[in-house]
Amino acid sequence: MATQYFRKKDPYAEGSAICWIEMTGQEFYAFVNSSEAEGRHFIYMDDDIVIEANEQQFREWVSEKNHSDYLRRCETGIETLSLYSDDVSESGNGEDVIRDPMDMEEQVVLKLRCQALRIAMSRLGSENKYMLYRLYFAENTCSENKLALELGITKQAVNKRKKNILKKLKKLVVKFEKSQQYKVRGKNKGSFTEP
Repeated sequence: MATQYFRKKDPYAEGSAICWIEMTGQEFYAFVNSSEAEGRHFIYMDDDIVIEANEQQFREWVSEKNHSDYLRRCETGIETLSLYSDDVSESGNGEDVIRDPMDMEEQVVLKLRCQALRIAMSRLGSENKYMLYRLYFAENTCSENKLALELGITKQAVNKRKKNILKKLKKLVVKFEKSQQYKVRGKNKGSFTEP
């Protein structure tokens, strides 16, 4: 099912006074990048509907989304292993099937890379963030073909933009990681900015 986009005709209307305008993906994309969309908030409902919300509703939605993302990241990966499982041999006690946890160095490197990626993502424009969200981070990600239809551009244009965005992200992450190395070594040179 195609994603449906709705915005308020009057952004200040509340309750039964709200008159909704349905938009295509292309119209929505153009709208959110226009000056008319400044100060307006949109929330994703089940990845099939994008609807305008007031600031309070938007904050609640962001809070819930951040919480669910946090819980997803914090999943422990603990598995229950039955004593009668085929994985536990008769002569073993099951310790041989327990996965080795990541060592501390790998965990630190992973956290630093995640931090670098978050900072790099925050430096992208809204159009680029939207494309990455739809392609990689939405609960139901979409293909380049579907995104091209939503935005009213060709699949090749989506692919080219995606490659450029990923190159830009990589440069930003590498630059951030290098700036962190300087800080660790006590050579705090310059600040981290977009290339």
